[in-house]
Amino acid sequence: MTLFAWQCRLICALSLLILSPTKILAETDPIKFVSTLSNNEFKLLLDDFASTTGIPLETIQLDNNKLKGQLQLVDEEMTIPDAMLVPADFIGLSDIHYSEIPGSWISGDIKEKDIQTASLNGKVLGIPVISGNHLVLYYNKTKTTRPAQSWQEIVNSTKLKKGYQIGWSFNEMYWFIPFLTAFNALPYQVNSTEMQTVDFNTPQMQQALTFYWQLNSLGVVDDKCIYTCAQKRFRTGDLNYLIDGFWSYHSLKQQLGDSLGVAPLPTIDGQPMHSYFSVYLIAFPEQALSGPKQAELKRLIDYFQSYQVQSRLWNEFGLIPTHKKAFQALASMQSANVRVILNQMASSIPMPNNPEMAIIWEVLFKGFSRYGSGVMDAQRTVSYMQHIAERSLLHLK
Repeated sequence: MTLFAWQCRLICALSLLILSPTKILAETDPIKFVSTLSNNEFKLLLDDFASTTGIPLETIQLDNNKLKGQLQLVDEEMTIPDAMLVPADFIGLSDIHYSEIPGSWISGDIKEKDIQTASLNGKVLGIPVISGNHLVLYYNKTKTTRPAQSWQEIVNSTKLKKGYQIGWSFNEMYWFIPFLTAFNALPYQVNSTEMQTVDFNTPQMQQALTFYWQLNSLGVVDDKCIYTCAQKRFRTGDLNYLIDGFWSYHSLKQQLGDSLGVAPLPTIDGQPMHSYFSVYLIAFPEQALSGPKQAELKRLIDYFQSYQVQSRLWNEFGLIPTHKKAFQALASMQSANVRVILNQMASSIPMPNNPEMAIIWEVLFKGFSRYGSGVMDAQRTVSYMQHIAERSLLHLK
């Protein structure tokens, strides 16, 4: 069911109010909840909330891009959700009018770093529920006893074995970011409220683009085999390595068992790669916390901040909690994979939530595509990227 379908349900509900306002509202006006988290088992927590509180939830699963598109095209006639479980960068979307979370509603047990990731312009605009969302290097222990520590090792292995050894979502810019960090090529500087400078036209950006696409030309990575394809090849043993988000750990572990290993992202000429880090948070668009469902939404907030629920995230769903005590319990585990996952998260970079990030992503992809297709060389590409970034940022202001 789409967000637009909620409008139809709402119209029907309003027409029935004439007959029995109180009864109908209680029975047909649930919290409208959208989730973009790709973890089917997480719905068990939503069902548990509804059964333990008696507050009904009407839940829709959408992917990130589809939900972003619907929110940005919203008009007066479209019903939007009361609450959304989304990555933190959603709070940077303009004109959504998110409710600010009152300070008294934020549990002191939630990690401060996660609260900062859920903040924009000094305001907390979502309740952090799940931490992490960072990239790691998965490897198959039956294929390699010691994971590669550098890209040069992977290149050499590819030449020796004459076939793809590693896969990832090559054409998605979230996966390109760690390569930029190894070349010190991130094209912006951010303070707490805005992007101070945006600079794509640098030798470091040229080097990062050249290195990334060389991995493709050298036969290290198949640029046509992106997210789902790369995962399938890794799961079936056709690839030794997979760069993917922490969010895939639980399902990979279920399938591969003890054969699954986790390692740091490979270095480039001795320089470490740093993934972005973020949280999944519950946000409330169009000032929902000031609306008629305020009391119900407050109970939803309290539920997902509780230790009882947060402690279930890892044990049942393989997700990293934001609650301090639940996180400490996870950190005390002796699993080598867990230690690597948490160490990689600690070295990750908080993903900016600023509205300018939409432009950064778009410019990166345009430059990436033009250079990769051979339309422009590296120098012309970064100059082009700077030009369209400056033009787009001017319109944003």
